[in-house]
Amino acid sequence: MSGQRTEGFTHARRALRNLGRTHGPERLELEGELPEGLQGTLFRNGPASFDSFGVRYGHWFDGDGAVSACRVRGGEVTGAIRFVESADRAEEREAGEPLFPGFGTRAPSLRSHIRSVIRGRVKSVANTNVLPWQGRLLALHEGSRPIGLEPETLETLGPTDLDGTIGRAMSAHPHRVAAHRCTYNIGLIGGKSPTLEILAMPDAGPARRLGSLPLGRMTMIHDFIATERHLLILISPVFLRPLDMILKRRPFVESLAWQPEVGTEVIAVPITNPGLGIGPAKRFFVEPFFQFHFANAFEASEAGDDIIVDLVQYPDFPGINSWIHELTRPAPMHTAIDGTLVRGRLDLRRQQLRFESVHPSCEFSRVAPGVDGRRHRFVYLGCHAQRSGVRPGMQDHLAKVDVERGESWAWDFGDETYPSEPVFVADPARGDREDGGWLVTIVYDGERDRSCFAVVDAELPQRGVLARAWFDQHLPPTFHGNWSPAL
Repeated sequence: MSGQRTEGFTHARRALRNLGRTHGPERLELEGELPEGLQGTLFRNGPASFDSFGVRYGHWFDGDGAVSACRVRGGEVTGAIRFVESADRAEEREAGEPLFPGFGTRAPSLRSHIRSVIRGRVKSVANTNVLPWQGRLLALHEGSRPIGLEPETLETLGPTDLDGTIGRAMSAHPHRVAAHRCTYNIGLIGGKSPTLEILAMPDAGPARRLGSLPLGRMTMIHDFIATERHLLILISPVFLRPLDMILKRRPFVESLAWQPEVGTEVIAVPITNPGLGIGPAKRFFVEPFFQFHFANAFEASEAGDDIIVDLVQYPDFPGINSWIHELTRPAPMHTAIDGTLVRGRLDLRRQQLRFESVHPSCEFSRVAPGVDGRRHRFVYLGCHAQRSGVRPGMQDHLAKVDVERGESWAWDFGDETYPSEPVFVADPARGDREDGGWLVTIVYDGERDRSCFAVVDAELPQRGVLARAWFDQHLPPTFHGNWSPAL
């Protein structure tokens, strides 16, 4: 991470404030022209509160989640946004005060700290992702179970364990393998003997628990990736010091220790029966690094022992954690983010993983859903404008990266604009072209202090921004979301 001091970014930070109002579907102010074949809904999720009854949260990740829906029908766009009304949020609202610790927020009292230790989790904030699945809509957070929402109004329906499939928690990063017609996920279960549960959510039929992996120590596993033959989990050397959290009342993130001497653990779990069975995992250690998010992975050999994996890599955890912490504080930032899109070549026989850099200063990497788990050419992500080498604030562009040819293209939404993660939507009229479609996102315009649903052409970046549909207020930046043609 760069130690260069950076100033400003007032507009970006202004986005990181409480949501003004919640509402059901309302017609948005359309600017430009919507593509003819674009029909469906973009659902997104992110923290929309930055304090609890006047007490500032200690970390961006601790705000209560609010799910937005931008629905495109008949040449119009409607927008809705509502908080996910978890039981923990409802309990705090009834009490009129903060009651729970968070990822980076200290327990407000000794009583609440003891209660959190006994129940073995922090507040359920449901703020990370939102998944359409089998006609249902699920708000996701890696520290708790999914919470169901009504897709049209976004009203909260309540938590679900998918008929007993999910234990205490499920990750906010499910990955679908189109060839299997199945979405895979993981659930990290803490305690004296931490385990990682492997889950399958088929396109039809009940969810299943496929098995579990023992973990030597409690760690943080934010994401994983799936190919057509493997589930790939990379565990960076970030480990929980439980006594710091229990005896010193430190929040979870302040109780994590970066231990590079351990290395990053590679776990490759064979999929022996798509959606139904897994085989014995291959496990080994490589040089240390940290990642939040993967883009995609696929087998590069017939034997299946050679895997290509694209992810956004950081040299360590303390650097990116400092950047996130500084972003929500009023003082000038001192940390410039150095997330790099890399291509990893994993050799399971030789137990080697080697990386090459592809694109600098980026995050929130995605591919077209049609190539999830198999060979791809294009990665879409959020990136920074290359201005004097200083890239400290939130991503201010979207980019398309050709990982085979090393070329890239960027979309600029205007001065002081900050797009969320890009989501690819296929254009039925363009057949099977990997980039034959659009990218949809939500953009915060700092000069107007409003947010909009935005559409660009993934195949033809030179067309610029095709359409914007404006909310009448700012929406706090979101983390992740998905497109549904049906809901």
